[in-house]
Amino acid sequence: MNNRGKLDQIEDMNFAVAQIIHKGKDEAQVIQLLENRGASEQQIQDIIAAVANNYPGIRRMEASKNVRFYNYLIDLFFVVITTFFLIIIGQSIVELTKGAFAIIVFVYPFIYYFLPELYSGQTLAKMITGTIVVTKSGALPSAIAVFARTICRLIPFDNISLILSDGILHDRISDTYVVNKKRWLENFKIDNPDIL
Repeated sequence: MNNRGKLDQIEDMNFAVAQIIHKGKDEAQVIQLLENRGASEQQIQDIIAAVANNYPGIRRMEASKNVRFYNYLIDLFFVVITTFFLIIIGQSIVELTKGAFAIIVFVYPFIYYFLPELYSGQTLAKMITGTIVVTKSGALPSAIAVFARTICRLIPFDNISLILSDGILHDRISDTYVVNKKRWLENFKIDNPDIL
């Protein structure tokens, strides 16, 4: 077996083990699964340690760069249009001060991202593209992680980081992933009724 084949086999074992661990199975069941798949004692120890530190299955579910770009464009479009209408409506009701204008322009986008991602893991764009924000363990992110994601979006080069590197800055700083929701549900929903 070539190196790529060995890596794929280990990745498949990691994914299977991570699913079992995430579903609340005990270590004895994990060891049994690995032994059935032909893993050596050293491989078993390495895999259990790796899974405990970083759930590899989430990486397999990650949305592509194209989907992430579509998410960005859809959200940007929605934020710009709704901000524009909020300004027009606000201006027609009362004359907006600079402070009120700034609140609409800067606070509304923060709320747009923060609240939906906090409660459902999805903005409007993620609902349209079938993606969701999760942690490396497969759970919905905490309020702190969502807050970090949202604040990082204010960094001018945040979305450019998708093109220039292996991930978007707001994902890396908040330690979150945007994954295909259907695949995520297949792996986590059944055994986790508390998840949406």
